[in-house]
Amino acid sequence: DIRKSVILEMAYQIGVFGISEFKDMWECLTKKDYVTAAMKMLDSDWARKNAYRAGRLAYRMKNNMPSISGSIHMLKI
Repeated sequence: DIRKSVILEMAYQIGVFGISEFKDMWECLTKKDYVTAAMKMLDSDWARKNAYRAGRLAYRMKNNMPSISGSIHMLKI
């Protein structure tokens, strides 16, 4: 599942503790509100420090599809 791979990639980069701090994102995920979960991902220090990666992962979370390679596709919500 693509959304699970997003979580795994985030956990790999920032660790289990780091990803556990995304409380609002986790709440959205339990409700299957993927658009808001993606927004919560982008509203973080992690996203500000890793803009391209965060944008790519948020896109994948929102749309449940792989990244569009070779282009910057910031989330349009």
